[in-house]
Amino acid sequence: MKFSILLGGAAGQGINTAEQQLLNLMSIKGFYHHSYKDYMSRVRGGTNFTELTLSDQPIHTHHEVLDIIVALTPEVISDQISRLTPEGLLICDVKHPIPEGLSQKVISLDYSQILKTTENPKGISMIILGALAKALSFDEQDLEKLLNPKWAPSVLEKNKQTAYLAYEKSEPFTSLKSVDNSNTLTLSGNHAAALGALSAGISFYAAYPMAPSSSVMNYVSQYEKELNVLVEQVEDEIAAVNAIIGASATGIRAMTSTSGGGFSLMAEGIGLAAVAEVPLVVLDVQRPGPATGMATRTEQSDLNFVLSASQGEFPRIILSFKNVADAFYQTFKAFNLADKYRVPVILLSDQYLADSSSTIPAFDLESLKIKRYLQKEYDEDYIHYDLSTLIQDRACPGLSSIIVMNDSHEHDQYAHVTESAENRIAMNHRRMEKLELIETEMEEPIFNGHPNPEYMLISWGSVTAMTEAAVHMLNEMNIPVASLSFGDLYPLPKKTLEHWKNRNIQWITVEGNYQGQLAQLVARETGHLIQDSILKFDGRQFTPEYIVEAFKELI
Repeated sequence: MKFSILLGGAAGQGINTAEQQLLNLMSIKGFYHHSYKDYMSRVRGGTNFTELTLSDQPIHTHHEVLDIIVALTPEVISDQISRLTPEGLLICDVKHPIPEGLSQKVISLDYSQILKTTENPKGISMIILGALAKALSFDEQDLEKLLNPKWAPSVLEKNKQTAYLAYEKSEPFTSLKSVDNSNTLTLSGNHAAALGALSAGISFYAAYPMAPSSSVMNYVSQYEKELNVLVEQVEDEIAAVNAIIGASATGIRAMTSTSGGGFSLMAEGIGLAAVAEVPLVVLDVQRPGPATGMATRTEQSDLNFVLSASQGEFPRIILSFKNVADAFYQTFKAFNLADKYRVPVILLSDQYLADSSSTIPAFDLESLKIKRYLQKEYDEDYIHYDLSTLIQDRACPGLSSIIVMNDSHEHDQYAHVTESAENRIAMNHRRMEKLELIETEMEEPIFNGHPNPEYMLISWGSVTAMTEAAVHMLNEMNIPVASLSFGDLYPLPKKTLEHWKNRNIQWITVEGNYQGQLAQLVARETGHLIQDSILKFDGRQFTPEYIVEAFKELI
């Protein structure tokens, strides 16, 4: 079962409030759900909407078709009505013009009269909730669960009256079968990433706000006192990356997050961490560029950039998030890898995943083990950059009588600056040879679909859910399609690619960028050229239906 609802209106009309309260109710009622925000970069006005997809199975994607549209402005109707199924429902204001010849069911409510009657001019989100509760055949008592007990008593009472009045004036439309979704969580991608960092034991978080990464800092700061974490909003992204490098050099787990524009400013710091071999974790929540680009839209166009950010050659690790749960586990893993190999680890998310919320299984905390690789017993003969080993427990300055130095110049084993050719060769070998070890820890892409495919779709990050759903739809049409979905991107895991690449298969990359950047990485690392592509770079996320139609056109 899949059922899709769109809540649309202008910024400032309470769409986010309605969404949060509705998600809470759906969790209580026992539905799996996935919500997706589409919003403009403005405080008020414009046309924004949230899509909520309900299911009796775990779900991580929205779909092209809608079962219910709740419109707070006429623009929502004109923009979205073509997506409403023939059996769908439109809930709108009596003042909104209804498209001529509309065959779907319509519930028209007098928004202004309801708000006037309840003396609640800011309660339009309660109209949404009341009308939807009736349309979905929820009990009247369920309205109590739609109200936030933290509201002031006067606000709570007015909102309750508004929701009840909208409920009374609406009609039942459908009844959905819920399931037992106990032992689950409802989180956004950014919230999951923040919890992953906190579970990994961070003590310091520094960042400069930049959409769509800003809420990571907001979530971490909620646990500042409880978990003894210092959260610092610094003056810019240069300060952020340098601050966490300094903290990490002293043995503290630290993190920053930003978007592509902020990561551009961090590039020099990435190089500093690399040559000094200081563990570093940076989350890049992608949005369309270049420059300011589209601040509240989504894209996967930073992969090429983070692969080569900062000058020179040095090892790095790049991990991406496939879904909300993955954001938690990949972030946790990033810290262990950074500490073990003393390299920059760059996490790639995007606006779609950052702002989307999903019902996910409760985290398996028992499986998580923090590995710090810090030297506990100090030896006076300690060598900070030991050429005899690629993995070593490190000492931290200030914790013993040992002098520990980190330097941005080329240096010898003791961090003394030198321009010796022999030393340069030895130190470069020490750093670069870590890539072979790191590659053994990279997880292979997930195979999904037909066991003997004629077509193979490859994707990464948040496009995974859409690609896998599209593969399922194509298999139901008796088209032998499969997919490989990457989470770990660099060093690129190659075993699964090698297994499939010499077969008579048509390869197609599915990516949210113009160039097919994963296909370029695969070609660079394996020599395997992927000629065909389904690409999207309009700032909006794929849907499974979009991929299916593009696939049909391609073949």
